[in-house]
Parts: sequence; C-alpha cells; structure tokens
Amino acid sequence: MQVNKPDGDKLYRRTRYYQSIIDGDLLAVGTDYDELNPCIIIFICPFDAFGKNRHVYTFRNYCEQDKDLELGDAATKMFLNTKGTVDDVTDDVKAFLDYVDGIISNDEFVKEIDAEIKEVKKIEQERVSYMTFVAKDFMFEETTLWKTYTID
Repeated sequence: MQVNKPDGDKLYRRTRYYQSIIDGDLLAVGTDYDELNPCIIIFICPFDAFGKNRHVYTFRNYCEQDKDLELGDAATKMFLNTKGTVDDVTDDVKAFLDYVDGIISNDEFVKEIDAEIKEVKKIEQERVSYMTFVAKDFMFEETTLWKTYTID
C-alpha cells in the first residue's frame, strides 16, 4: 500500500512494476506458478487519479473482446481516492479515507489507527532520542580518549 501524488501515466505503470517485484520475490527458478498467492496492490491517493469521483477504482485483467471473461491471474490493483464523492464505499472506508486526508472522526477503526500511529511515532521519537544520546556519548568518549592520549 502506498500513498501517492499525481504523476500521470507513471502512477498507473507503477502497478506493473510492483506486481513484477512481488511475483519475482515469490517465485524461485523452477517454482510452480500455483505457488503465486493472490496479490492486491493498493494505492491511496489524495486526488482522483481517474476523474470519475469514485472513492475506489478496482482493476483486474479482462479479455478485450469479452469483458465478462477474467484472466484469473489473481492480480488486483486498487486506487483509493480520498476526494471521492460517489456513494461507493462503506462508512468505515469513508472515515478511513477522510483520516488519510487529515480529518479525524469518531469511527472506532479510525481511532484505533490514530492510536497506533501515535504509538509508533512515540517509539520512533524515543529511538531517535536514544540514538542521539548514544552518538553524543560516543563523541564525548572519543574526545576524552583523544585528549587523554594526545602527546603535548
């Protein structure tokens, strides 16, 4: 899953790249193709990548001549649009997309996500503080050792 900015066709073509990376990592030489798991690539966009005002655009591989005939490669690409206006998602999904767009609601799922993100940020801040302390301590020790062993 990736939050994206508009960049034209590059955004759409990036789905092919991600699909190839995922599939390449799953299959070693000689591995049976049945071992490929279903794959869903999700882009979360703070803009409407297709201009149809939908919240969700789902793509699979279909036959050009018969749209009812799906290829069955178990590959799906989804684009979630935080700016959608069509009534095409549940309230929970809408609340999540609003959250991604900076709007916090009273939705329980959104509250859980917000709490987890705050916890991760707190842990990251503690890690950075600790690493800064260790770096300063190391620099102090190096300076002290240098002064101790420097011949005047």
